[in-house]
Amino acid sequence: MRKFQKPAGAVALAIIAAITVAGCTNREEPAKGGNEVSDGNAMAPLNGANSATPASSSNEAGAPFGKACSKLPQAQTGDLPAAEAIAKIPMLANFSDAVQRAAFGPELNKQGEHYTVFATTDSATAPNSADKLRRQVLTEQQNRSTLTEGKQFSTLAGNGKVSVSGSGDELTVTGSDGAKANVICGNIKAANATIFIIDKAL
Repeated sequence: MRKFQKPAGAVALAIIAAITVAGCTNREEPAKGGNEVSDGNAMAPLNGANSATPASSSNEAGAPFGKACSKLPQAQTGDLPAAEAIAKIPMLANFSDAVQRAAFGPELNKQGEHYTVFATTDSATAPNSADKLRRQVLTEQQNRSTLTEGKQFSTLAGNGKVSVSGSGDELTVTGSDGAKANVICGNIKAANATIFIIDKAL
C-alpha cells in the first residue's frame, strides 16, 4: 500500500504557524495594580486622604481654658469691647457692676487700646474703685501662650507688676502687692481685650 506524503511546502508552512502562535502566547503583558505609573492628568483624591491633620490643644491662643469655662454664655463676645463683653458673662455680674460704678467702662472700651483683664468672679469680692480695677488690667493684650512664667506685666495702675505661674490649665496670677488668684477660665476674647476670670481680687 502506498503511503501518502505531505508536500514539503505545506510542512514548512505548518512549522512557521506553530512558531508564530508560541511567540504570541509567551508575550508578557504589563503588570496591573497599585504600582503602575499614572499620567499627569490623573485626578488626586478630593479629600486629601494622605494629608496630616494638626493636633489641637485646649491652650491654644484662641481657645478658652479652665474649669469654669462651661459656664460661659453661648453668645460670642469677640466683637464686643471689653466692658460690654464682661457684662455678657453671668459669673462676672459683680465685676461688671464695679466697672459701671467706677465709670471705668469708657477706659476699658477705648478704641485703639488692647488690654488683658483679670476679672473677679462673683464668688469673690470685686474691686471697689477705678484704681483697684486698674491693678487687674494689663496694658497689653496677652493670651495663655504669652502669659509665661518668669515674665512681669505692667498694669493700668502704673505702679507694680503682675506675674504668672503654673502650666497647662492651671494658672496663678500674682498682683503687685503679692495677692494671688487662680484663673478659673481664661482666653475669653473681646474686641480689644482678652479676659481671664480669677477667683480672688488682686
